Amino acid sequence: MNLSIITVSRYCDEELCKTLDTISNTFQKECRLSFLGVRSIVVVSEDPISLQKKYPNSEFISDNGAGIFNAMDCGAQLVDDNDYIIFINAGDKVVSLSEL
Repeated sequence: MNLSIITVSRYCDEELCKTLDTISNTFQKECRLSFLGVRSIVVVSEDPISLQKKYPNSEFISDNGAGIFNAMDCGAQLVDDNDYIIFINAGDKVVSLSEL
């Protein structure tokens, strides 16, 4: 069983980077301690090449910009049936899993 974190953003900007930093710093460490795997899925409407190099542990999907719910669905379709899903907006920050 894994924890899939889906982040949807129109642009690859600094707000998205803040969220991805939170995921890599907080979730990766805490989930390793609880033996829960973490999968970070990022859906953006522009080319994510610059972010793919900075965040190699995240999976990036380019979406055609058909709307936020379509983008969320795009990310959710990649998740296994038994996984937990968390949707985090670009710019949001979670300090600890216990806050959920």
